[in-house]
Amino acid sequence: MTQPYRPRRPYTDVNPRAYRAQYQPQIDAATARAEQAEAAIERVRALHTRSPNTGDCNHCSERDYPDYAVPHPCPTIRALDEPQPNDQKDEPR
Repeated sequence: MTQPYRPRRPYTDVNPRAYRAQYQPQIDAATARAEQAEAAIERVRALHTRSPNTGDCNHCSERDYPDYAVPHPCPTIRALDEPQPNDQKDEPR
């Protein structure tokens, strides 16, 4: 004979301190990775700035100027600014 269906205990019965203690290392690691990624993006943005004289990207155009000028926003900045098709929106679950 099969066991009758018994729903799982609601999450409100979970001890929040025990739950947080159990998952705190993963939370800390994910937070650190997110902070590192945000810092890396800021460093990239600091490199790819608009030249006040020409309006071109300082970093992309620095070596071959004036033969090769990349208008700002360069492909790097556009890739950071434009949403990607696989980006997930903040939707409630």
